[in-house]
Amino acid sequence: MLMGSYVISVSLGTGCYRHIQISKNATLYKLHEAILDAFEFIDDHAHAFFMDNKTWSQADAYYSMKMDGHERLTKGRKLEKLNLEKGSQFKYVFDFGEEWRLQCKVLRELAEDTKTPLVLREVGEAPFQYGEPDWDDEEWDEEEDDLPEILPQNVIQSLFKTLPIPTKTVEHIHKYFEAGARLYGVIPVMKLLELYNSQNAPVEEDVFLVLAEMIRHEKNLFSILGPEDFDDNAEPNPYNWDVIDDHLLLDDPEDYPRLVKAQGDKPYKILPKEEFIKYSDHDYFPATPQNEAMRKYLFGRGDLPNPYDTWLGIQTMVEIDFDLASVIGCCESEGLVFNNKYDLGEFATLFQELNNHTRKQINRGHTPDELFKQTYQGMQLLQRLVIPLHHDFLRLGLVGFFHHHLDKLRLVKSGIDHHFLALLDIGTAANNKSGIFS
Repeated sequence: MLMGSYVISVSLGTGCYRHIQISKNATLYKLHEAILDAFEFIDDHAHAFFMDNKTWSQADAYYSMKMDGHERLTKGRKLEKLNLEKGSQFKYVFDFGEEWRLQCKVLRELAEDTKTPLVLREVGEAPFQYGEPDWDDEEWDEEEDDLPEILPQNVIQSLFKTLPIPTKTVEHIHKYFEAGARLYGVIPVMKLLELYNSQNAPVEEDVFLVLAEMIRHEKNLFSILGPEDFDDNAEPNPYNWDVIDDHLLLDDPEDYPRLVKAQGDKPYKILPKEEFIKYSDHDYFPATPQNEAMRKYLFGRGDLPNPYDTWLGIQTMVEIDFDLASVIGCCESEGLVFNNKYDLGEFATLFQELNNHTRKQINRGHTPDELFKQTYQGMQLLQRLVIPLHHDFLRLGLVGFFHHHLDKLRLVKSGIDHHFLALLDIGTAANNKSGIFS
């Protein structure tokens, strides 16, 4: 009988994390081994897991060896016995001298079992094992203390029942929070209320804000935070709260403000109610021709142990705006082998097609193709020209299709030289020189 698997995000300081898929039947010790392998550490010191998400707490701790007053060992505890679910967080400490502290979070549960732990995603270069960690103890503890306290789920459910709205309405609003965080990355609570009320029987503002306060103290794949959570001098004000996708908070603290700045004044993409709600499921991706083309490519190669997970991972990376080089690196770590530039070029073409037709957080839910068409609707192209391009990191022969308008040169289409006819709409800004040189 299949036990199923977890996908667990393991974060090491700022901008460095791994997504690990591991069987529910595996022990904490096996997870410890998988974490060290993922970060290329040598297993030469003691370790511990703190399942209550509080470092050095003895309430629910497991150690690699017997400790004073504690005999619960990581070798004897299977993951399936820990009551883990999507959103569960816990801490892992390795080497009690150097004290490497890693944040773990369950991203999702899978039906299929995983015989050998897999690293689904690698972001950031792991530090030298015996170097200095890039976080400060006081900053770490302060961050933990400032964020809203996570309450037990039974307490949260009891609080929900005190609201003057039906339970089904509470559940429906909750999906709006999940979908809003997923689709937009960041959305103000008041904007989410406006969206909800425009598509459903309106809910009173004060009721919605009380519900938001309750959800703040719940384990989710998003957080609801305001200026007071980042600045001790700021006054609490629920009107200033944002709903934030957790990937913007787990690794680099600048990811959140960086996304807000990049979004600028782009309008929110308002999807029909039924389609919007689907984004509350993090394994949902619309059945576009571009998604299907990438799926067929990955399943048809025969060199991937889990093509479905690779496919999901690529879509997630595109959604949060990973570039081509990063996606290629992740795919290669999963076993994808590119034999020549034409093989790599085929993948690059599929990636660009997928990228151009994926709803992105940086675009507030719009696809690049949608924004491109909005920007250039009715615009007269005064001049068109084809220019050879060079991608240093891929060493591919690329061509670019440019137009000139109002003294600005803009890349409109690009493609691999041997696929010249399959040019792609990407709408890259003229000053975006990322990997592209004329």
